Amino acid sequence: MELGMRIGASTLSHYQSTAVEAAEALLQQGFTLIELLCEEPHAHPDDLLRDGQVASLKKMSRDAGVEWLIHAPVADVNFMSPNRFMRAEAERQLRQTILLAKEIGCRRIVFHVGGRPRMGLYDPEKGFSHAVEIIGRLLSEAAKHDIILLLENDPVVDGLAAVTPEECNRFIQAFDGKLGFLLDVGHANLVDSTAASRFIQLLGSSLQGVHLSDNKGQRDEHLGIGEGTVNMATFMEELTAISFKGELTLELLAAEALPPARKIIEGLMANGE
Repeated sequence: MELGMRIGASTLSHYQSTAVEAAEALLQQGFTLIELLCEEPHAHPDDLLRDGQVASLKKMSRDAGVEWLIHAPVADVNFMSPNRFMRAEAERQLRQTILLAKEIGCRRIVFHVGGRPRMGLYDPEKGFSHAVEIIGRLLSEAAKHDIILLLENDPVVDGLAAVTPEECNRFIQAFDGKLGFLLDVGHANLVDSTAASRFIQLLGSSLQGVHLSDNKGQRDEHLGIGEGTVNMATFMEELTAISFKGELTLELLAAEALPPARKIIEGLMANGE
């Protein structure tokens, strides 16, 4: 049975390198589906759009068949901030990410929504409304270029607003099918051992991408598959059960963990056929 799932890799494993260097390293490991982690100093959209790397990334698409995915900037990006200037900057950075995606032919961007800041007065309902307003504008901008936006579930960190299935579903439902969902199984494992299943049950119809990594249920370690407590076999069975068709992106810290992780996931995919 052909599910249409494909395995890619994030440049997280080479975040100390430039975007082009990271992509070349992943290409050498046999990955042609590559997710650019757009974080400084590695690959921020503002830098990539002005330093000449876009031409190199486009050449990799032409010459090596690389297909790009993009993870929008995360650090200090908060659509829910009570500070309007911070919200405006968050919106600007995702607009730049959309422009980058257009330039390199990327068809989807994953992002995090933010949450309560560490200091300052904060009303979570106003924060939700602010985020919905901004995301609505960004969805319209992305649609002009046939780019889809995917909300990713957050890790368990105090103040973040899209951690549980119910929290993520509230954002998804606010946009009548225009906003997609990306499930990070490592983040879900920090909620509890059954959270990934609940995400699939509640948000399976909106699920368009997956981040794969492992951890021991205490912090977001981005370990290789099988190095933590994530029940990956069960997770893959549940993806099979909903006929998931999308990218499985290995988001690991250690580059040497990528080949064995891919082999494990390929084996689990074969078992589901």
